[in-house]
Amino acid sequence: MKAQSAKGKAQSVFRYALCAMRYALCGAKRQMTMVAASACLLGYCCRYDGRTSPSEALMNRCAKEVMLAICPEELGGLPTPRTPSELHGGDGFDVLEGRARVVDGKGNDVTHAFLKGAFEALKRIKENNIQFCFLKDKSPS
Repeated sequence: MKAQSAKGKAQSVFRYALCAMRYALCGAKRQMTMVAASACLLGYCCRYDGRTSPSEALMNRCAKEVMLAICPEELGGLPTPRTPSELHGGDGFDVLEGRARVVDGKGNDVTHAFLKGAFEALKRIKENNIQFCFLKDKSPS
């Protein structure tokens, strides 16, 4: 696994700080629908491989309005970069019911971290009265 470059880390930190400042300064004052998005779609280097999956449309939207960036994996305590993980034995609903689990490429059961991150993301979404979420397709979280 290749570590994130210093330039990539700096850009990710800058984007995070910019969105966080915009959110802190404007979030409570806005009378508009709040939106959340996977942090990697907003340009944060938080994917399993330490990279980003920027969505140009979402990044442009973030430049114009307040958005809550979330990364369930990081909220669950997983590092970046990290070993890729997959669902085993079912889908996300099965994980919630205890019938399936999330396992990383080394065979470690990381279900607890994924559940912790999912519930933390949900908590933040509820706290901020988020109405719409844009989430990364094909992510195990």
